[in-house]
This record gives sequence, C-alpha cells and structure tokens, in this order.
Amino acid sequence: MANFIEEIIDKAIINKWCIMPDCTTCGASKFKANLVIASSKKTDLNFKEKTKIDFEDKEYIAPAFHHLKKDELQKIVEIIINELTNLNKTALKRHFSVSEGPYEIIIDQIKMSGKENFEKLKYYSVGTPFSQFINLANNP
Repeated sequence: MANFIEEIIDKAIINKWCIMPDCTTCGASKFKANLVIASSKKTDLNFKEKTKIDFEDKEYIAPAFHHLKKDELQKIVEIIINELTNLNKTALKRHFSVSEGPYEIIIDQIKMSGKENFEKLKYYSVGTPFSQFINLANNP
C-alpha cells in the first residue's frame, strides 16, 4: 500500500483543496479531515467525513484534530509520524515543487498535539528524506 500522506497531498493538489497553513476561511479543514480519516483506517477508529458548523456559523469538514479525544489524537498522531518518516524523496520533491503548505499543516497539528509528539517526529525522522524539512520547520 502506498503512503497515505503522499496520496492525500496528491489528491489535495489535484482537487485544489485549500492547503494554506494559516487559512482563516476554511482552516484547510478538508485536507486535515482527510488526514485524520486516512490515519484512522490504520487503527480501530475509522472516522468518516462530515460537514459541521462551528460556533461562528462557519462550515468546516470534520473530523478535526482539536475535536478528537486524547487517546484518539495520540493514535492518529503516531500513525502520521510513521507515514511522514516513510515518505520517499521523490514524493517530497514533487509536493514541494507545488507547496510546502501541506507539510506545514501536518507539523503544526503534531506540535499542537503536544511537545512530546513533535520530539518523537524529530527523533524518528533522523536519516529520512523528511528530516531536512523538519530541520527547516524547527529553525525558521
């Protein structure tokens, strides 16, 4: 099976999903939700995509990282870390030629899930093609 992060980013680019890390309109919710959904398929969670309305009456695509229970979030983040550290150089180059946004979004979600998760990502990324991006993200 191919790397689901590679597949989701390819799908986001092809379908022109928002992949802007600081989007104030949609928060890149479709991209983030699909990341959670794909991750959940490698666990016992198996989330489905839903459209929801937030407290400001803005529509977003769920599930959202910040709405997950702590144990669910931890499972999702661990799967994402594994996928990131198994990305190949060709996929990274292809994606970076379009935008680094998806990777910035993913790293932001990992950072928000807890410092220990970001430290795990840095540790497991050593020696992988993704490690160069982690170094850039860690030293802006």
